[in-house]
Amino acid sequence: MTALKRADQPDETLHDDDDVAIAAVTAAELLVGIELADRQHHDERQAFVEGVPERIQGIAYDVTVARHRATLLAHVRRTGRPRGAHDLQIAATARASNRTVITTDQSSSFVIGRARPRLSKGANAPSHLEPAARGQLH
Repeated sequence: MTALKRADQPDETLHDDDDVAIAAVTAAELLVGIELADRQHHDERQAFVEGVPERIQGIAYDVTVARHRATLLAHVRRTGRPRGAHDLQIAATARASNRTVITTDQSSSFVIGRARPRLSKGANAPSHLEPAARGQLH
């Protein structure tokens, strides 16, 4: 979202045929950005965040997402590789909706069972979304 906000032409960053969505917790993080903004940046951030639902589908945190989050949380606890609560919720949302997570956080990844998904530059996403990291969460 930050990369999209910083893009010179946000409408050129997202194409009409891109199936883009955000987790409910991501929307909350954007709203917190408005709440914490100083006077100089408040109106700009608010305008950006209010435009997000017009361009990007939000995915609610429901029982299906909760089940995937439980699986991920159990996995990270068993393996001793803790993740932040919001990261788990985003990953669970992606997993529940069979989506790819696009992030600039190179340290993000989940390995469950035999699947070894990675977020790596250039994999599994349209080239116009370069240079974000990409990876399928299974």
